[in-house]
Amino acid sequence: MQAELSVTFLSPLLLLAAVVVSVPVLLHLLRRRQDSPIPFPALRYLRQTSREQARIIRLRQLLLLAVRILLVLLTVLAAARLILPLAGGDHPPAGLVLVIDNGLRSGTVVGGDRRLDRLLDAAREALGSTGPRDRIWVIRAGEPWLPSLPSDRERALLEIDAVTPTHVRSDLASTVRRARALLASFDAMPGEILVLTADPTPPTERPSGPGNGPTPGDDTRVHVLDSGWELPPNRAIHSVQFGNGASPREGEASEVRITVEGDGVADNVVRLILDGRLAGVARTDSTGLALIALPALPAAWVQGRVELDPDALRADDIRYFAFSIVPPPRIRLQGASSPFLREAISVLTDAGRVEVLSGGGQSDVGFLPFGGGESRIPPVLLAIPPSDAAGIPALNEALASLGAGWRMDPSAVRTERRIERVEPGVPLPAALTVHRTFPLRQPENPDGSRILVALSDGTPWLVEVPMEEGGRILLLASPMEPEATELPLSAGMVPFVDALVAPVGARLGLRDIPAGAPVPVADGVDRILFPDGTAWVPGGTPFLLETGAAGIYRQLNAEEEVLEVTAVNVAPGAPTAVPSEGTEREEVVRWIDPGATLVPSERWASSVLSARRGREIWIQLLGAIFLLLLLESWLSSMGNPTHPPLSRHEPGFE
Repeated sequence: MQAELSVTFLSPLLLLAAVVVSVPVLLHLLRRRQDSPIPFPALRYLRQTSREQARIIRLRQLLLLAVRILLVLLTVLAAARLILPLAGGDHPPAGLVLVIDNGLRSGTVVGGDRRLDRLLDAAREALGSTGPRDRIWVIRAGEPWLPSLPSDRERALLEIDAVTPTHVRSDLASTVRRARALLASFDAMPGEILVLTADPTPPTERPSGPGNGPTPGDDTRVHVLDSGWELPPNRAIHSVQFGNGASPREGEASEVRITVEGDGVADNVVRLILDGRLAGVARTDSTGLALIALPALPAAWVQGRVELDPDALRADDIRYFAFSIVPPPRIRLQGASSPFLREAISVLTDAGRVEVLSGGGQSDVGFLPFGGGESRIPPVLLAIPPSDAAGIPALNEALASLGAGWRMDPSAVRTERRIERVEPGVPLPAALTVHRTFPLRQPENPDGSRILVALSDGTPWLVEVPMEEGGRILLLASPMEPEATELPLSAGMVPFVDALVAPVGARLGLRDIPAGAPVPVADGVDRILFPDGTAWVPGGTPFLLETGAAGIYRQLNAEEEVLEVTAVNVAPGAPTAVPSEGTEREEVVRWIDPGATLVPSERWASSVLSARRGREIWIQLLGAIFLLLLLESWLSSMGNPTHPPLSRHEPGFE
């Protein structure tokens, strides 16, 4: 690849000083000899000598003028810090950030070559333009939790060699903003950000606002490698659903609904793997749907995966799952005043999902205020407000007796807010409206509670509060009545109640999260096993951040008991195609950074730090200036001839 030669000035404004070149020119014009008649004998033999002397004087004056002009020009070039495309590494230091997208699509294999390998080769090629005083950052867009520290070329090469693909859908726009912040902390001139990606399409729309793009005065250059971005045909497993969306109970048969999206969704073989054994095989129909029967299973953790035959992008051909099968919970309806709530529980009872206690026996689920009559408090308590505000003080008393810091305001509030923020694991229909709430008051000191559902104005609507002796309280802000919320008359009422009355072993929570999202660490966890078998010790950290690999993450206590199992998967959605040519490609990269420049692969190496490519030659310029000063002094000191040349106006000069 032929390098592009360019001449650069680090202080180009000083080139304006070149106007000083006019000074020696003006002096030369002003000091031109004005001949005046001088009496002189008419000696014809001196005529030829005078002409030769005049020619020598003119030549010396022109040479002196050229030397003075050259002195001014070389001084200006030295002050402007001229850089020529010469070999060597004595150029001024610069800051360079390599943003390597090692996310989902980097693992695509085309013609036996992995896309990430091409990107890493381009990253190594870019480092060929750096020098020993440069500071280099390597940011892995597919692993945003990793820190990026300044390094030199040798350490940066080692970091590049260690980059591997992840299953995260990278957010390149936020990664470039992070790169700008790193360069801002390093006072270097110039600074550049190089983005190497095989997936330039955004997962969401490019964010707008003051944090997007360069700030005033920020002249950082952003180059995006045009690596081809070819995407072979790809299909992916979009979702895996068990039964009606809830995990089966002990002894309950169910079915698995698998949906495939992308290119060629019909007639794909889908395999169900349970605990490492093949449990079923099916083919997708014309819409990409496949159904596999799930036999009745005993109470235990169930871990497995659904997989397709591999294509060029293997990561999204597998989807993992994990859930807990438990016996049907025993529920006591004392305190369940809403007829819509009782009807939903009746449907679940007929389906074998719950068991309603009418006499003695210990319940698994109860309602607040709890009436007692059992040997222990149920591990799951539901605090659902009655329609009459007169019952709220008794409910708050029950919360206080259990050590819960949350309280329910007895002053009902009329509101027309939609349910917007819903934690995974909470089955709620989209865009439900809440008409009336009893506001939930959060305690001043954190108690480990989680806001599972919030309204559009951010106020909590469903909160999970841990109890001191284990178990949980689910605190709802609205009565289960149509006058308070649309939920009782919606298709989501029964699944929602089914999730509320689930035992602690199958609690509401994160069972399936996208790669890259944090996994909450449960209480009492001693270590977490990664999909590859390696272990991570929390050490008091509330979240596990390093979830770049899809698979099953198991949380164990000191006795090696499984406390929590989480499936980490590729975010749903098959990779989209990208423009193939022309200005469309340039438009695509603007979501990364408004000032980003798309650079073809053939010009990639020559574009890196091209603003200062070569060697600064101020030392050589100073040497040339010194020699010219000596020459100028010698030319100036040369005396004029004793007799000036004859003028044609003098007598005898013919």
